[in-house]
Amino acid sequence: MIRLLVSIFVVFSIIFMFSCSSSDDEEDANSGTPIILGGQKLLTDRCSACHSLDRVYQKKTDRSGWEKIVDNMIQNGAKLNADERKALIDYILTL
Repeated sequence: MIRLLVSIFVVFSIIFMFSCSSSDDEEDANSGTPIILGGQKLLTDRCSACHSLDRVYQKKTDRSGWEKIVDNMIQNGAKLNADERKALIDYILTL
């Protein structure tokens, strides 16, 4: 049942991302690289690149716990700047 709900959520998220304008995207003045600030988009784009989002939805921890987890993912190669890290953690805490 949880997997079904997660799957529905992911599909809805993808549809939502493509139907909305890219107002969550800004551009880094130094590199011209887009900085994605939307936590939901970061979760679906960056986190699911390496592992199932079930891991995120099933983990229950507080801000400090998520900060440690996300920092560990960054050390393992996740590409997140400081603003994206904060946006992702803030979003995960709403789940």
